[in-house]
Amino acid sequence: MSNKLRILVTDGNYKHSLGIVRSLGMQGYEVYVLNNSKTCIAGLSSYCEKTLVTCDWNNQSNEQQYISQVKKYCTEYSISLIIPVGFNNCTLMAKYKEELLEVTHLVITDYEKMDFALDKSKVLTLAKEQGVGVPLTFYPKSLSELSLISDKLAYPCVIKSRFEHGANVVTYPQNAEQLETMYSEIVKKHGFDDENLPMVQEYLTGDGSAFFALYIEGQCKQIFMHHRLREFPVTGGASVKAEAFYDVKLLISGKKLLDALEWHGVAMVEFKKDSSGNYRLMEINPKYWGSTDLALAAGAVFPVITAQYVLGNNIEYSETYDRNVQFHWPCDGDWLHAIYRPEHFLGVLIDCFNPKVKSNWWWKEYRVNLFLLRNLVAGVMKALLRR
Repeated sequence: MSNKLRILVTDGNYKHSLGIVRSLGMQGYEVYVLNNSKTCIAGLSSYCEKTLVTCDWNNQSNEQQYISQVKKYCTEYSISLIIPVGFNNCTLMAKYKEELLEVTHLVITDYEKMDFALDKSKVLTLAKEQGVGVPLTFYPKSLSELSLISDKLAYPCVIKSRFEHGANVVTYPQNAEQLETMYSEIVKKHGFDDENLPMVQEYLTGDGSAFFALYIEGQCKQIFMHHRLREFPVTGGASVKAEAFYDVKLLISGKKLLDALEWHGVAMVEFKKDSSGNYRLMEINPKYWGSTDLALAAGAVFPVITAQYVLGNNIEYSETYDRNVQFHWPCDGDWLHAIYRPEHFLGVLIDCFNPKVKSNWWWKEYRVNLFLLRNLVAGVMKALLRR
C-alpha cells in the first residue's frame, strides 16, 4: 500500500490538530479534518483535503449520532486511520473503539485504561507503587474536611479537579481562608458532588517538564521530552514556548507509568521538578498534547509513525529527535503571556523573528495566519479588558 493512506484528524479547531495535519500532509498522506463546524484552523491548511462536519461531540446526548456519522464518513471517504486529538474525542472513541475498528484503524488505548488515566487519584497511587515521586495531595470527602487539612498545607496551594474535564479546572489559594472560599466556588461553578470533589495539592514552583510517547500494544516505540519556557495562563497553564531536551530520570519515570498500564497509543506524562531537582508527577494526559508541534519540529513525528504502523511497517523503538529545538505559539498564548508578564515582551518579540525558534506561523498558509491573527486580537482584547 502506498502512503496515500487516507487519515481523519479530529478536533479541527485545535492548534495541535493543525500541526498533525501539516506533518501528515507533508509526508504525502491524504488528510481529512473532522469538526463540528465548517470553518476551523486545521481545515484551512493547504494539507487538508476536506473538512467533514459532524454534530457536537461534546454533547453526551449526541454520542450515538456522532459515532454513526464518523463511521459513515470512514466508509464514504475510505478512511484508513482516525487520529483523535481532543479530550472528548479520545474518550468517546476509546469507548466505541470496537465499533469503529469495524470500518477503520484506530490506535488508542482501551476505555478502561483511558478512564484510569483520567483519574488523577488513581494515577498518583500508581506512581507511588512504581516509585515515582508525587506532590503532597489531599482528597476531601466533604467541604467540612477542608479545615482539617488547611494547617497541613503550605501556601499557595492548588485546588484541581480529580478528573480530567477537557478544561483547566484549577485555582491557587494564598491562605487558609482563600482555600475554603475558592474550594466552595469551584465546587459550585462546576457542579461537583461528594463523589468527585476536587483535590488539594501542594504547589510546586519548579519547571514543568513532560515525557511523551507512542506505544503499540504495550511496547514503547517513540519518545520525546520537553520543558516549558513560558506558559499561559502565567500562573500555570499550557506551554506557549517550550524546548526539547533529554533527561534519563524523566524517561525512567514516564516509562514506568505507561509500561505499568500496558499503554496503546500516544500519551503525555507531565511532571514538575521540586526544589531538590527530583521529578514529581502532575498527571497523565492520555491523548495528543497542546505542544505537539514542538515534537513534530524536532523529528518525533508521532502521527506519521502511527500511519506507518497501520501500513504494516515494523516500528522499532526510538529516542531519536533533535534536542536543541525551541518552539513558540505567538498567536496561541505567547503574546497573551507577554501582556501579563511585560518583562518578557522583548523576548516574545525577538522569538517572532528568530529563525532558530520555530512556530506554527507559516507564511505560505495565509488563510491559517488570518485565523490565528483573529484569535490573537480577540484574546488580547479580552486580556486587556480583564486587566
